[in-house]
Amino acid sequence: MNYSDIEHMAQGFPPSHIGKDHEEVVIWLATQLLDVQQKLDAAEARECHLAGEVLQLAGMLNRAKSRLDKMDNQVPVGWITDVEVDELQRGLAEEAYIYKSADSASTIPLYALPAPADNLADLVPDEIPRIWDGIRFKYVKDSVRYAANYANGHNACRAAILSNIEEAK
Repeated sequence: MNYSDIEHMAQGFPPSHIGKDHEEVVIWLATQLLDVQQKLDAAEARECHLAGEVLQLAGMLNRAKSRLDKMDNQVPVGWITDVEVDELQRGLAEEAYIYKSADSASTIPLYALPAPADNLADLVPDEIPRIWDGIRFKYVKDSVRYAANYANGHNACRAAILSNIEEAK
């Protein structure tokens, strides 16, 4: 028995080699088999989608680790404490003091330059994807819905930035 026989039976038509007394059971079994196959196909599709997301996250993690490694090679130009951070957040920059050496465990190192990017394209924000919801297109990224004009402008700007990065190489 092949898949087309099963589809045929699920529509209520038994194969010619099965008698009328078993017809209802065969139709019911064929319907159940098709339902299970559809669920299996959906699960496999979700698994492929998740595998792609895992690979994307693994790449992001590797890039972040690489940038942290490069930052470890930098030498701090000064140190600041939690008190100074609080003063800076309250807008009291003139009260904040930068120390030349770390004198306690609560000091935070300050660097002259941020950790360099492996690839400038990694710093460009992701595209806001256009998704068809069955009625119309919508723009959703990280569970946030964006207006079409905003998303189109964001994506056009992103494309221009990436084009400039490629031209500069």
